[in-house]
Amino acid sequence: MVLGPARPGRSAPRLLENVLEHDPSIPGKQALSDDFSPLTAHVGHKHTLHQITEICTLPLYAGSPLNDRYTIASICEECRLHVTLIVDCTPDPRSDRPPRPCPTADNPLHFFTYCPSASTPFYGNDDRWEETRVFRCVGDDCPVEVTVKTTSPYINERLRLLLMDKPTLRERQNEFIQKNKEQIDPSSKIHTDDLPGRALETMLSYLKNAKRGDDRSIPRANKRYNTFLTDECAELFERAGFQSNEQANEWIPPSLGQFEPLFWMYNETLLLSVQNPKGFKSAPVKDGYVPAISAMKTILRCKEYESIRPRLDLGGKDMTRYYAALGILPDFSDQLVIWAFKRQILCDVQSRPYLLESLENISHQRGTEVLQIEVATQRSQGAYTSGDAYEAARRLGITNLESAEEGLIIGLFKSRLADSPRQEYQLREDLSIIGRYRNSTAILEVAQQTSFPTAKSACDWLTVPEDTEDSMILSMYAARVAEFPGDEAAAKAAVRKIGEYRNSSVLLSFVETGLFVEAPPDIGQAFATLGVEDRTMDDDTLITVFGMRYMDMPGQVHDLRNALRAIGTERNSKQILDYLSTGETATTGPGSSDSPVGLENIGNTCYLNSLLQFYFTIKPLREMILNLEAYEETDVNDDVVDRKRVGGRKVSRQEIERAKKFAGHLRTLFQDLIATKMTSVAPQRDLAYLALVSSKDEEAERRKSVEASKPETIDLSNTDDAMDIDTPINGPNVADDAVSEDTLVGDSQDQPSSHAHNELPSYNSVGSDYVMVDVDAKIPPSNDKESLMPLKVPKDTEKSVGGDSLIQQTVALSEDTVLADAPEGVPLTPPPDIPERPPPIPPRPQIKKRESSAGDLMFGRQQDVTECIGNVMFQLESAIRPTEIDSHGEQMDLIKEYFYGTTKQTLTFPNSEEIRTKEELFNHLIVNVAESDEDIYSALDSSFDVEQVDLEGRSAKRFLSLGRLPPILQIQVQRVQFDREKGSAYKAHAHLNFPETIFMDRYMDTDTVPDLKERREKAWEWKQELKDLLKRKIELTNTSAGVDVPTVLDAAKEMLEDYELIDPSLATENARSSLQRRLAEIKQELSDIAERVTLLESQLANQFADLRSHGYRIHSVFIHRGTVSFGHYWIYIYDFQRHMWRKYNDERVTEVIDPQEIFTTAPNDHQPPTPYFLVFIREDQAEAITEAVKREIGDSTPPDFNLAPLV
Repeated sequence: MVLGPARPGRSAPRLLENVLEHDPSIPGKQALSDDFSPLTAHVGHKHTLHQITEICTLPLYAGSPLNDRYTIASICEECRLHVTLIVDCTPDPRSDRPPRPCPTADNPLHFFTYCPSASTPFYGNDDRWEETRVFRCVGDDCPVEVTVKTTSPYINERLRLLLMDKPTLRERQNEFIQKNKEQIDPSSKIHTDDLPGRALETMLSYLKNAKRGDDRSIPRANKRYNTFLTDECAELFERAGFQSNEQANEWIPPSLGQFEPLFWMYNETLLLSVQNPKGFKSAPVKDGYVPAISAMKTILRCKEYESIRPRLDLGGKDMTRYYAALGILPDFSDQLVIWAFKRQILCDVQSRPYLLESLENISHQRGTEVLQIEVATQRSQGAYTSGDAYEAARRLGITNLESAEEGLIIGLFKSRLADSPRQEYQLREDLSIIGRYRNSTAILEVAQQTSFPTAKSACDWLTVPEDTEDSMILSMYAARVAEFPGDEAAAKAAVRKIGEYRNSSVLLSFVETGLFVEAPPDIGQAFATLGVEDRTMDDDTLITVFGMRYMDMPGQVHDLRNALRAIGTERNSKQILDYLSTGETATTGPGSSDSPVGLENIGNTCYLNSLLQFYFTIKPLREMILNLEAYEETDVNDDVVDRKRVGGRKVSRQEIERAKKFAGHLRTLFQDLIATKMTSVAPQRDLAYLALVSSKDEEAERRKSVEASKPETIDLSNTDDAMDIDTPINGPNVADDAVSEDTLVGDSQDQPSSHAHNELPSYNSVGSDYVMVDVDAKIPPSNDKESLMPLKVPKDTEKSVGGDSLIQQTVALSEDTVLADAPEGVPLTPPPDIPERPPPIPPRPQIKKRESSAGDLMFGRQQDVTECIGNVMFQLESAIRPTEIDSHGEQMDLIKEYFYGTTKQTLTFPNSEEIRTKEELFNHLIVNVAESDEDIYSALDSSFDVEQVDLEGRSAKRFLSLGRLPPILQIQVQRVQFDREKGSAYKAHAHLNFPETIFMDRYMDTDTVPDLKERREKAWEWKQELKDLLKRKIELTNTSAGVDVPTVLDAAKEMLEDYELIDPSLATENARSSLQRRLAEIKQELSDIAERVTLLESQLANQFADLRSHGYRIHSVFIHRGTVSFGHYWIYIYDFQRHMWRKYNDERVTEVIDPQEIFTTAPNDHQPPTPYFLVFIREDQAEAITEAVKREIGDSTPPDFNLAPLV
């Protein structure tokens, strides 16, 4: 059946899309005709239209009322087709109702239908043709009418050859030289290849002068004219509006009011010149050209509408035609799709079957609940697709649905009904569809004779009593259909009849949706179904958990959805309910120049989104990325590869190229964050892949793939969420013998060190000839052992130090010394502490290896947070040129300038004047948070305080200081601990208290505070005393029975007194006296301890309070909510210019009303959101090096619409 009468409609965005596809001179490209097939849209090209502002009539200013007649003249950059859009917004004088132009509440966009009576069909010939098509908006009382005028270029192929055909131009030049050989030097002859450019340049200069108002005539005896044009080009001048003055032998430019042809000719000639610049004295450029589509969208009010990221395929099926049938584009939101579907039915009701088929296919493609419900609703109201009609005809034995007579159709129906009476309802349904499809009253009358006049007859058919419960009705329905599949339609009709009689939402909902909607679970059951213990978990994390549970248990999606819906209803959460309805966590809308832009989660990339948002606010880094050409390694030659050392190791050519690619993707993202008109953008998948997967990981996975002997299904996402807690972190910057000339000394992460992936060369003290030993492993206090993860130590590489096993490592003496050649006597290096890992990024979806590339495999791998930071920083440094090379060959650059500082490790030996020092670069400090709440200074102290170590058989004291502080101070909060009893890792939720400003003076290695070293030593003495006092307090209060000592002594004294009352002969006075005396001594000692502890804590709190020269303001707080296995990440960033906090939660960026949500923990919250990475900015540089809002929204249409012409 033909798609209804030729009056389907199209939305304004679809109309403009068709304008860009339309060319009436090419078969298959008549995109503005009603029978246009989008499957042929690929024929030819899509127009790139440039606005010719001089002949446009536009609104006076942006936002002005659109109540006039507007003209937008444009030309295609490739084929030079003329496209003029005329939009008439004036009220219809024939209507007595006030105009209501779209968009309105009922019609969010214009919806146009073609008006053939007002249009002029294609007419003309190959030399010159024209077409005019008129469209009217069908919105209630909307007066807008659009005329699309398409015209062939003034310079057709015949005229183009006059300007560009080389033999013609060569002959023209030779003829002129021959006529003027006495005046012309033959050596000045222009090369044939340059002649087209010189002819175009000559013509363009004449047109440009005339366009500028130069009324001087063009002498036809002019040398330049006769060399490149001659009177052979007279038609070109005439088409441009010039007049020939035969008497004066000259061309007179067009007069005022006759400039329109001139503008068309000028722009056509300019486009030809840009396409063929050879021979021009100066290359032609399209200065200030303006895309016409922007003004077209503005006047048709479709510049911004509710949209999604489009998909154009469904299992290999091209979806374009279905969107075109509804008159929409693939990026329309679900709500707009439904609106357009209903609008299209009003315009073209006879095509309703095909329109429903289109909606159904779009619903299947998107899989969103709102579209599925609309399809079910339409079907419940009797709607059907064209495919349904042909299938119904097939079941009735009708071979030709279009031409079969009514009597034959009814006869076939009755015959089938007599043969299969049990299938009566299905047969009547088929006949009803055929009757409506053919618009046959006779067929419909036969079809509408129902088999279930009452609810009782329906119950009898299902063989159930009338008072049967709804759930049992549905059980009988399922049993009947399972036994007799052909009865499904009749069974559904019976359920409908019973549901209507009872007014049962359960039965009617089942008939419409096919789902049994039972009573929602209670709230406790809902959280249990999702596996969530913390009922205060925020909506974002709940949605994340739902997605993870769905990936783990896709067969339980119904229960999971019911659980999430119950929680959303209980909370009245629009976010959760909208997510269940649309499948999207947020709808992208128009952005603002005053607000940052969110980043869409493209697959559990919430942590990466937070990291990228942080980097975007660092002004020097952002400017470097945006101006990458000025910083990046350009020619990656052998010299560059030879000198490239980042993180203490060489960087290969492949890694440099990979890093440049990453930096390029990051620049694209930053540009989008600045210029987008929407509230959020989606990072490129390649950017996320390169950020999350290091080059070493990629190479390892590639080798693994090559070595695989047979295809297998692989769990890409590591969904058991197990962390490799017993193995050291390996990343792109860890030096190894395969890639580095040096073997670097490993450092503990318990001290402020470079990141696990950014271990950098050490710096020995001046004049020191020996190798500085990394004595970085701390001996954990005995009461902390249960919270530490076990180290795997080979039996042949153990050495006892303080009761803990240390891994032997050989120290490289120089670049010429290799690991195997280390001489005897080189001191052994203590091992790094267990890998310091914050909670892992949530796992990615599972994908089958046979369907994935190696890149997809690695992208799906669970990532460690610090790995990601190290990988990003490594690639940025690898991509850019060094500003200098230090004495160790390490690259110095902008990254190190802003993100790196230095630590100084000092070793002293008792009874010796020997002092060893070592300096190291670091890009973040690490603080450990275990079970108890702690403030930032006490957490930092654990890294900088003095400690006893064994070295070379001698006891030594070691402490750390800060040499140079970076402008950007990063602190990682280590929260992952290990429970030895359970044999598993867990996340510590202890609160870390940090103020808005911290001062790092106490940790500096500086002479500006003369007594700083003495102050630190005094603080260390107090801390040791405090530690001893607390240990003594434990001895006095704790017993193996779990009862404190004073209570035990009190109980013993009372017991002795009781014995005396029972048997006075028992002499217990001495014992009671001893107990009384001991009890008094212990209580006094405990009182003294408490008093001394209070004094020491006060002294420690004030020891450095006056040192405030090195202040740092908090800038960013990375937050994780969840467990060690899963969770959600977001970031808070402070805007120093506007003095406000914002929360960046994937695509949503919101202002923080109460900053206490950042700095405090809600009471009774067992799994609170916790900081795991803090960023502080040097106090005196905070406003200079940070900028939270950088927006230059890209809009090619200035406010006054006075756009520059195409020149």
